[in-house]
Amino acid sequence: MTASRRWAFTWAATLTLAACSTVVPPGVEDGPATWAHDPAAEIGPETVEFTAWVTERACASGRSSEGRIVGPSVTIDDDAVVVTFRVRPLLGGQDCQGNPPTPVTVRLSEPLGERRLIDGGREPPGEPPVCANPESCE
Repeated sequence: MTASRRWAFTWAATLTLAACSTVVPPGVEDGPATWAHDPAAEIGPETVEFTAWVTERACASGRSSEGRIVGPSVTIDDDAVVVTFRVRPLLGGQDCQGNPPTPVTVRLSEPLGERRLIDGGREPPGEPPVCANPESCE
């Protein structure tokens, strides 16, 4: 392989790696996220599926968390259904102007019934709001 071909191959490999901004090195933990109800959703005792508008809490330069959302983790007990999301962070420095929500379909293993629906990503965990503005649910 000639020096110029080696250089071109190295350049292409570098560009490919740079484009993979969602690859997180070992030891970097997923970040917190909260969620809100879709305003068109009717949540009730028979609910087994709904749309959650997930918002990354870490700085992400105003970028969507699409493709980086982890979960949902769903815990069902007698009194509540706790739905928790996490988000794989973007690498490098990020600005903190707020992040847009990303819609995610949540499927429960059984109807909601009379249990409360809780966002496990809030501190403390609590009932999620209705997303009145899909540009910024919080």
